[in-house]
Amino acid sequence: MKQTLKMKWVALSIEWHWLFIMRGRKRANRLIDAGTPLTSPKLLRLDKYITRYGFKALEAQKQYEDLAGITRDELNYSIVVMCRKSSAGGQSALLYCIFNSHSHRKC
Repeated sequence: MKQTLKMKWVALSIEWHWLFIMRGRKRANRLIDAGTPLTSPKLLRLDKYITRYGFKALEAQKQYEDLAGITRDELNYSIVVMCRKSSAGGQSALLYCIFNSHSHRKC
């Protein structure tokens, strides 16, 4: 019972942090669309704001996984990576590669 309540509290915390992350991303996208330079103090401050909540969300997610007894092997993480591939003509093309914990690579 106590662990269930703790898990619900941690899950609420994760959702709460993601609310701030999504709100910050929306504000950042609006500033970028308005033509604000990427090195402006406003965007840098907003980046720190989003990063701070991102770290808190990841910590809460790790805590939730520990409480639930979920191991990293049971999770199916997919990572999207940009790969540069050279062709015979010397030109390079960007490919999006998906690395999955259960499969090797799909490009």
